[in-house]
Amino acid sequence: MDWATEILFSVAGHPVTLVEMLSVAFGFTCVILAAREKVANFWVGYFYNIFLFVLFLHSRLYFSAFLQPISFSIAAVGHYKWTHPTEERANRNKQLKISRLTLFQRMFIPVGVLSAAAVLGWAMQSAVDRWPGYFPPARYPYVDACVTVLFLAAAYLSAHKKLECWVLWMIADIIQIVLYLLSGLVFMPLVCFGYTTISAIGLASWRHKMKNQ
Repeated sequence: MDWATEILFSVAGHPVTLVEMLSVAFGFTCVILAAREKVANFWVGYFYNIFLFVLFLHSRLYFSAFLQPISFSIAAVGHYKWTHPTEERANRNKQLKISRLTLFQRMFIPVGVLSAAAVLGWAMQSAVDRWPGYFPPARYPYVDACVTVLFLAAAYLSAHKKLECWVLWMIADIIQIVLYLLSGLVFMPLVCFGYTTISAIGLASWRHKMKNQ
């Protein structure tokens, strides 16, 4: 996909590609629609996953790239769950109700995320060290793995319309801002800052809607 990674222009010496610009546009649209509890966010999100896969693979953020097919699959499941809820879990619009995690689930998530990130980071670093001919040196494998696990957890909670998904999105976005800057990406850190802001709005909006379901 040479057309996708073609440099359109540079900002402060950093190249900006077409696929990065497409990721910006589709990413903002997807998050805004999700914050408004619109099912259309899934359709936009499918294209967003494809663009991110190309972007991350080109930037050698392997876990973030491999996350996209998994995220695509989780989104497809969430798409179905949002639009085909059981009768007792349906809101007045016949969509899945917003709900919260239990106390045990909220306590388990940090432990699970950190443990999975440590294992995945070690696996990626080991693969790069063992087969250097197949993988160029990975950039920040443990941080990349942590962001990957956070996004997977957030996507899973979003698919089940759990309020806490927005908290995980915000944490992942903040970490990813640093990761993008270290990787030489220009626009994606700005996008992630926008995501963080919209996620805060989404959290407040979902909390209000949950009280009025």
